[in-house]
Amino acid sequence: MKDPDKALAERFRVIRAGGELRFHEHVRSENSTIARIQAGADAVIWPRLGGGCHLSRDTGRLIEEAGFATESIDRFTFGIPPLDPPKPHILGIARRPGSPRVDDVTDEQARAPA
Repeated sequence: MKDPDKALAERFRVIRAGGELRFHEHVRSENSTIARIQAGADAVIWPRLGGGCHLSRDTGRLIEEAGFATESIDRFTFGIPPLDPPKPHILGIARRPGSPRVDDVTDEQARAPA
Protein backbone atom coordinates (compact mmCIF):
# COMPACT_ATOMS: atom_id res chain seq x y z
CA MET A 1 0.00 0.00 0.00
CA LYS A 2 1.53 3.28 -1.07
CA ASP A 3 -0.27 5.56 1.35
CA PRO A 4 -1.47 3.81 4.53
CA ASP A 5 -2.52 7.11 6.13
CA LYS A 6 -4.88 7.82 3.23
CA ALA A 7 -6.24 4.25 3.28
CA LEU A 8 -6.90 4.39 7.03
CA ALA A 9 -8.52 7.83 6.75
CA GLU A 10 -10.93 6.39 4.17
CA ARG A 11 -11.72 3.42 6.41
CA PHE A 12 -12.34 5.80 9.31
CA ARG A 13 -14.68 7.81 7.07
CA VAL A 14 -16.80 4.84 5.99
CA ILE A 15 -16.98 2.93 9.29
CA ARG A 16 -19.83 4.29 11.36
CA ALA A 17 -19.38 5.38 14.98
CA GLY A 18 -18.89 2.30 17.14
CA GLY A 19 -18.00 0.18 14.09
CA GLU A 20 -15.07 -2.23 13.95
CA LEU A 21 -11.87 -2.37 11.97
CA ARG A 22 -10.39 -5.87 12.09
CA PHE A 23 -6.77 -6.13 11.03
CA HIS A 24 -3.97 -8.60 10.43
CA GLU A 25 -0.75 -6.95 9.33
CA HIS A 26 2.95 -7.55 9.41
CA VAL A 27 4.58 -4.72 11.32
CA ARG A 28 7.81 -3.13 12.39
CA SER A 29 9.60 -5.17 15.03
CA GLU A 30 9.77 -3.94 18.61
CA ASN A 31 13.41 -5.16 18.59
CA SER A 32 15.54 -2.21 17.41
CA THR A 33 18.07 -4.41 15.58
CA ILE A 34 15.40 -6.23 13.62
CA ALA A 35 13.60 -2.92 12.96
CA ARG A 36 16.81 -1.55 11.38
CA ILE A 37 17.10 -4.66 9.20
CA GLN A 38 13.46 -4.23 8.14
CA ALA A 39 14.06 -0.57 7.25
CA GLY A 40 17.11 -1.55 5.22
CA ALA A 41 15.16 -4.24 3.37
CA ASP A 42 12.40 -1.70 2.63
CA ALA A 43 14.97 0.75 1.23
CA VAL A 44 16.69 -1.83 -0.96
CA ILE A 45 14.38 -4.53 -2.27
CA TRP A 46 11.46 -5.73 -0.15
CA PRO A 47 8.65 -3.55 -1.59
CA ARG A 48 9.55 -4.80 -5.08
CA LEU A 49 9.64 -8.44 -3.95
CA GLY A 50 6.54 -8.11 -1.77
CA GLY A 51 4.20 -6.35 -4.19
CA GLY A 52 4.57 -2.95 -2.53
CA CYS A 53 4.39 -4.04 1.10
CA HIS A 54 6.75 -2.53 3.65
CA LEU A 55 8.21 -4.47 6.57
CA SER A 56 9.03 -1.48 8.74
CA ARG A 57 5.62 0.17 9.12
CA ASP A 58 4.20 0.53 12.61
CA THR A 59 0.67 -0.24 11.50
CA GLY A 60 -0.75 -0.40 15.03
CA ARG A 61 0.38 3.16 15.66
CA LEU A 62 -0.98 4.28 12.26
CA ILE A 63 -4.39 2.78 13.09
CA GLU A 64 -4.52 4.72 16.36
CA GLU A 65 -3.30 7.93 14.71
CA ALA A 66 -6.16 7.57 12.19
CA GLY A 67 -8.58 7.93 15.11
CA PHE A 68 -9.42 4.30 15.91
CA ALA A 69 -9.34 2.97 19.48
CA THR A 70 -7.61 -0.41 19.71
CA GLU A 71 -9.71 -2.95 21.63
CA SER A 72 -7.49 -5.99 21.27
CA ILE A 73 -4.16 -6.74 19.69
CA ASP A 74 -2.12 -9.94 19.55
CA ARG A 75 1.52 -9.89 18.48
CA PHE A 76 3.20 -12.93 16.93
CA THR A 77 5.91 -13.88 14.45
CA PHE A 78 5.01 -15.67 11.23
CA GLY A 79 6.68 -16.55 7.95
CA ILE A 80 6.63 -19.32 5.37
CA PRO A 81 10.19 -20.65 4.93
CA PRO A 82 12.41 -20.72 2.98
CA LEU A 83 11.66 -17.59 0.95
CA ASP A 84 9.45 -15.71 3.42
CA PRO A 85 11.45 -14.81 6.54
CA PRO A 86 9.66 -14.77 9.91
CA LYS A 87 8.12 -11.33 10.46
CA PRO A 88 6.29 -9.73 13.39
CA HIS A 89 2.53 -9.51 12.88
CA ILE A 90 -0.41 -7.96 14.68
CA LEU A 91 -3.96 -9.28 14.73
CA GLY A 92 -6.67 -7.24 16.35
CA ILE A 93 -9.78 -5.16 16.53
CA ALA A 94 -10.01 -1.38 16.60
CA ARG A 95 -13.21 0.60 16.88
CA ARG A 96 -14.25 3.98 15.60
CA PRO A 97 -15.08 5.96 18.75
CA GLY A 98 -18.62 7.06 19.48
CA SER A 99 -21.98 5.45 19.84
CA PRO A 100 -23.86 4.14 16.83
CA ARG A 101 -26.51 6.45 15.47
CA VAL A 102 -30.06 5.63 16.60
CA ASP A 103 -31.07 4.57 13.08
CA ASP A 104 -28.07 2.16 12.99
CA VAL A 105 -29.36 0.17 15.97
CA THR A 106 -31.42 -2.87 15.02
CA ASP A 107 -34.74 -3.69 16.69
CA GLU A 108 -33.09 -6.70 18.35
CA GLN A 109 -30.35 -4.51 19.84
CA ALA A 110 -32.90 -1.99 21.07
CA ARG A 111 -34.87 -4.74 22.87
CA ALA A 112 -31.78 -6.32 24.50
CA PRO A 113 -31.47 -5.78 28.26
CA ALA A 114 -28.76 -3.35 29.31
